[in-house]
Amino acid sequence: MQERIVRGERAEIRLQLVREGRWDGAAYRMRYFQPQGKGSLADESGRVFAPNDLYDLERETFRLYYTSQSDDQQTVDLYFIDNHGKIFQLSFTFNNENVEEEDGEQP
Repeated sequence: MQERIVRGERAEIRLQLVREGRWDGAAYRMRYFQPQGKGSLADESGRVFAPNDLYDLERETFRLYYTSQSDDQQTVDLYFIDNHGKIFQLSFTFNNENVEEEDGEQP
């Protein structure tokens, strides 16, 4: 998992639902919050998610893409909810990586 990011960089988050069983009518949703930093979260199709909105998960294996819009440390909290109210949380933290070229010359 990527831990460092710069403003404008995109990080790929690969996810897979691990189900304890298979039940008719089982449905899964996701929502996210960003308690620290600023960025955007999108899915493989390019759909950008709004914080705190619920989104249906259509597949068990999928990718999300976080794009940094901040120079500070960033945290993204993902919540996965089934249709019985069970919640599972994942958190991702990205540290800012300051990109400065050093040419070794003294002024």
